[in-house]
Amino acid sequence: MRQIGICLLCLLWVMVSTPLLFAGEAGQSKSSQASGKDWRSQFDLAALKKVDVDAMVRNGGALEKSDYSLLIREADEHITDIRARKGYTEADLDLLTSSWVRTKEAIALLREGRPLRPIKMVARAERDGVRDFGDTRVFKGDAKRAVNILCEIGLKDSADGKSWSEAWGYLDRIPTVLGNAPDGDIVLRADIVLGVNTHSDLGYNQIYNARNIQRYTERRLGDGDYVVIQDMIRDDSVGAPPRGPRFSKRGPKPYHPVKEWIPITVVHGNGDGTFTLGYFVSAHGQELKPISGTVDFLANLFRVDVEKIMRKDTIKSREKWNSLFQQAVLAPAP
Repeated sequence: MRQIGICLLCLLWVMVSTPLLFAGEAGQSKSSQASGKDWRSQFDLAALKKVDVDAMVRNGGALEKSDYSLLIREADEHITDIRARKGYTEADLDLLTSSWVRTKEAIALLREGRPLRPIKMVARAERDGVRDFGDTRVFKGDAKRAVNILCEIGLKDSADGKSWSEAWGYLDRIPTVLGNAPDGDIVLRADIVLGVNTHSDLGYNQIYNARNIQRYTERRLGDGDYVVIQDMIRDDSVGAPPRGPRFSKRGPKPYHPVKEWIPITVVHGNGDGTFTLGYFVSAHGQELKPISGTVDFLANLFRVDVEKIMRKDTIKSREKWNSLFQQAVLAPAP
């Protein structure tokens, strides 16, 4: 049954280590009435301006000077927006808002001139597909260099001269930048084939394909303080043609809509040749359920705690991501 956990690894990994997967149109509530701002409907895709992605990556992204208080206010608006959605339990809402809550706490510390609070890597998962992840980690290198790499990964799926997806080997991700919104946010589409059930279709039903529209924005808060936000505007999985991964001979799979995806990265330069990176993700993906009653029976019989396995494998995956990221930051800039 341990093999089930290995198959599940990729689902959680994508949620916690790539800027492109889980968000969407869940809840269907009129969040603007509660928060004063509808974050999902404000983007007019027809009004996007062309953007030179290569130049953006080469010149260090689209960093915009921001203010600690303004970003804290934005966090509050997002928290209120999410909590206005229908169909979620209080426990679900705690997970779905945690990325913004942790970001808000981190920004408040930076505003006071204090370092980011150490957070041990933790992953929480529910069978209904709602989950979160978060940690802070000190890396060697320059904070601005780290943000540049995050930009390249987010917009081009490359960094340090190679495809970030191929470096992992767990997913096949194709980002397509659609343009620049009037407020400066970059809007892109992400087509993703997850490396879930790569070796077998046995076990649990999971997300295999996803396509979404998301925003990418970088905020420069102060000397060595940055925030990178990548959350979804909407999910476009429905109607997308089935496809399979390029790294595997597996046949095409249907797309499965994703309801929430909110990854946020906070970077703080420590002034001693190191920087602290906080990575916080909230997500609502496909419900985790056995493909048959037999699988469910066997899992219970052998006391297989699938959620525990997913959390453990997620943390293991993030450790590998941290190692790859550290190598990329210290590698000579192209």
